[in-house]
Amino acid sequence: MPPPLVSIVMPSLDHAKFISTSIDSVLGQDYPSLELIVGDGVSSDGTVNLLRERSQADPRLRWFSRKDCGPAEAINRTFSMVRGTIVGWLKVKI
Repeated sequence: MPPPLVSIVMPSLDHAKFISTSIDSVLGQDYPSLELIVGDGVSSDGTVNLLRERSQADPRLRWFSRKDCGPAEAINRTFSMVRGTIVGWLKVKI
């Protein structure tokens, strides 16, 4: 029986300077069944380009960039995308 999928959600807005470290902290885990979903609030600092590049290199990273009304909406939208049975929430490490 395969291990349960763990879904980590991470809201983000203009975190280009920090988001790679946060992505690395999740995807660097040795747990075999993991996904990271980043909900971006239409960043203007290069975050979207980083997410695009990183997701092409690692299919465990999924993301979207959509205007929202703040952190609560962003995290709720991101939670709606999880596929795992175990869910965690990670704040971008600043």
